[in-house]
Amino acid sequence: MVEADARALPALSSTSEPITALDELLVGAGELLTCEQFAGRISTLWQDANRTFVNIGRLLNAAKARLDHGRFMQLVRQEVPFSQGVANKLMRVAAAIDSGRLPAKQLPPSYATVYELTGLAEEELAQAAAAGLVRPDVQRKEVIAFKRQLRAPVDRREEINAEIARYERRIVELREELASLALGTAIACSPWNYQRRLEIMLNTHPFSGAGAQP
Repeated sequence: MVEADARALPALSSTSEPITALDELLVGAGELLTCEQFAGRISTLWQDANRTFVNIGRLLNAAKARLDHGRFMQLVRQEVPFSQGVANKLMRVAAAIDSGRLPAKQLPPSYATVYELTGLAEEELAQAAAAGLVRPDVQRKEVIAFKRQLRAPVDRREEINAEIARYERRIVELREELASLALGTAIACSPWNYQRRLEIMLNTHPFSGAGAQP
């Protein structure tokens, strides 16, 4: 295996210089000269990063299921090279992917970004997908901004003002109707109206002089 690697990098085999981190990245990648070649290698490493953090989360979930609670807490607090908070995020990300809730091939290679997506409810996640936020190059700040927009308090001032205006118009209509009713009652009960109605009744009564038969 060492000889194969040496053949892949002939320039390195002819010198006594130590192998650098860059040399290790170039092993097996062939000669990188063009933009497309570098893009291909970088994309491969990008996907490797994605698989790596998901697999770490899977191992943590397996450890939680198989170890007793105290031993598991010792593992995530003392024996892994990251904090307990990071461990919790990795576990949640892996669980969301393995359950099918998040599509692995459409996620960015950043556990912190994917973790923000796991905090969305099902309906919110569907809205995020429709908005183009479930994609490999999505940024964490985009997801956070989307969540804030979704959960921002609704400003009902405009709606309330419109409702007040409707009630005010209705109050004016009711007052006009009430004034009309009051005017009709006043006319009906006025002395002139009473006297006139009495005269009409007397003139049309069968025993009245005007209406009596000869």
